[in-house]
Formats: sequence, structure tokens, C-alpha cells
Amino acid sequence: MEAGDRYSVSVRPGAEAILRWCTENGFETALYTAGVEGYAERVMRKLDPHRRYLPRRLYRDSCRRVVIGGGGPSEENASVFLKDLSRFRGCLKRVVLVDNSPLSFFINPDNGIPVADFLADHHNDAAKHSSYVDEFDSLRQLLLDLKPLADVRQELRERFNLMDNLVTKVVVGMSIASRL
Repeated sequence: MEAGDRYSVSVRPGAEAILRWCTENGFETALYTAGVEGYAERVMRKLDPHRRYLPRRLYRDSCRRVVIGGGGPSEENASVFLKDLSRFRGCLKRVVLVDNSPLSFFINPDNGIPVADFLADHHNDAAKHSSYVDEFDSLRQLLLDLKPLADVRQELRERFNLMDNLVTKVVVGMSIASRL
């Protein structure tokens, strides 16, 4: 994205409210995106222009790049960028990652809180808007439940079982890809 490029930004309904709530309730928040810094900062200028809610920001260069594909010269390779929470903080006992992408949890599945994808075309859909707000209400309650715990990972493992779900998705994905 060049400096003069025009773009539009759609913010998930309730995103600013949950970030404000986290800040007001003593949660340390940070942005961790697989997006490149230039793009992410343009989005953040709309969501958090004064860095009140997301003062610390990690971008694609803080992710672990993994090349997938055959690796041969005639085969196409793709890269995925995995979020490694140890780059944010060494001790992960009290760290959570809230994300809509299952791949984001691959390195630290016991720290993950999955949320639904946000599709900007649903921005004016009242039912979908309500579901995003409900999701944030559930997230608030979960964060309150986690707050007194010395280590959040066991609770998140029991609630979401992300490691097993990730392995299932990878195996199924590989099986489907091999048939194409």
C-alpha cells in the first residue's frame, strides 16, 4: 500500500468498546497481526489513533514464517505467518490471544480464544451486528473468569481444545488437498 493509496476500514462492531473495557479493567492489551506494519498502522489510526488501547504492536515481522508446499522449483510454495506469543512475553501463563484465524493458535494453542470472522459486508446486518456484540459479551465474561487464575492455559484448553481441533483441520485439509 503506497502513501497515496485510498482505502476503507470497517471495524468489527464492539471492538473499541471491548478494548476500552479491557483497559479500564486492568488487562494489558496489544496488537499482534500477521499483516505488514504499513497496512496495520493505517487500520490502527482509525481504531486506536492515540494508542490508548493497543500501545504495543507486533506485526508480520514478529511472526514465524512457514513455507508450505513441495519446495521443488516447479511447485508453488505458499507462506503462512504464525503468531508466537513468546515474542510478546516469555511466560505465557497469563497471556491470551483472541483471534479469528485457527492458524494463529498453532504455536500456542492453549492460550487461544477463537472468535468468529468479521465480514465488513455484514456491517449493516442487524442480526450479525448483534452476534458480534454478544460475542464480545461472552469474551468479557471469559476474561473475568480467567483474571484470578495463576495460569489460564488449562482453562482455555478445556474450553476450546484448540490443539485437537487444529490437528483435525490440518489433517482434513491435507486430505482434501491431496485429492485435488
